[in-house]
Amino acid sequence: MPQPFPETHPAEWKPGLIGKPGHRHEGDLMPRISLKSRIAGTLAVAAVALGTLGVGAAHAATTPGIAYDGIQNVLAVQTPNHSLKIYYQAGGVWQNQTIAGPGTTYSAPSVTRHGISVAIAAEGPHHTLRYYVQAGPLWHEQTVAGASSTFSAPSIAQYGGGEVIAAEGPLSTLRYYYQAGATWHGQTVAGVLSTFSAPSVTQFGAQVAVAAEGLNRSLRVYTRVGNTGSWSAQSAAGGGTTFSAPSITASGGVLFATAQGPGGSLKYYQRGAVPLWHKLTIAAGGTTSAPSIAVNTSALPNRIYIAVQGTSHRLLAFRANITNLAFTQQVVAFINSTYSAPSVVAPGDNLIAAAGPGNSLWLWRQNGINPWLGLQVAPAGSVG
Repeated sequence: MPQPFPETHPAEWKPGLIGKPGHRHEGDLMPRISLKSRIAGTLAVAAVALGTLGVGAAHAATTPGIAYDGIQNVLAVQTPNHSLKIYYQAGGVWQNQTIAGPGTTYSAPSVTRHGISVAIAAEGPHHTLRYYVQAGPLWHEQTVAGASSTFSAPSIAQYGGGEVIAAEGPLSTLRYYYQAGATWHGQTVAGVLSTFSAPSVTQFGAQVAVAAEGLNRSLRVYTRVGNTGSWSAQSAAGGGTTFSAPSITASGGVLFATAQGPGGSLKYYQRGAVPLWHKLTIAAGGTTSAPSIAVNTSALPNRIYIAVQGTSHRLLAFRANITNLAFTQQVVAFINSTYSAPSVVAPGDNLIAAAGPGNSLWLWRQNGINPWLGLQVAPAGSVG
């Protein structure tokens, strides 16, 4: 990783109770949705906070991105001054580096592994799409798409030997970008008024899969083999089912998806090679953010993990063996602990990143089925 900046934070892990009454910053309910929806959602949450918590202001935190680079965990955040910053652990101490300065970053970043480093995508100024990749000690930036191209937080993944990115485009279109050498190419996956959230992208066997909230709060999934040819569009769930940006991942020839449903419920979907979707309601209510999903392939049998912000600013996780889909709920962190939608990965240990009180940055770790332990990675005011 790059040479550290001077600011460091000791790796002091703590149990899952970090509630701090008095901190009343509302988390971002749908961190990967379109600008218009983010504004509406933030205003709605602020109104609820004012009415039910008796406070005078609310502030939304964007979701931290997280990935394992083969050596260590890397967290990426948009800062309050719209910089892009990463945090990583070296010698037991958390280091940080500013990847792009003030006024460069206007969404939650998305992070994926790139060799033994990471690649990051984020919305830039004037609704541009920016890509950052590390080569040796240096970071390289590219503008993937120009002004007025990008209207959501992007999603980045590895596919076909390079990175691919999906984002909501102008007029609620769904846009997809892939690399050919050093050049980025863009395509429209779905047309005008098709897409009403930020998408989620993943490799699904030989295919690439993109999920997004569709018209009438449906869940739409698009798949294709390779970076050319036509897309296959599927309705994973019909109208009135999807109330957040979805999260998708794949493992062992199975595609997994999750999204917030009506009334704060939590929905789960999966399909195999045949596009027939198995659907479950994991929780009837009690969620207040877009969820994030990962599969821990180190566990036997493999386990599915879904992280989501709960009521009273709790952090929740739902776990099931891939063989029986019997989900159980865990309270990762208690009231007044979590102020953004979370991101989950499972490279061995299970890891959840989220904004904490005062827009601090927290990482939660679970080894196997042991209790979750929390670590404050960065102080208050670190997450925009």
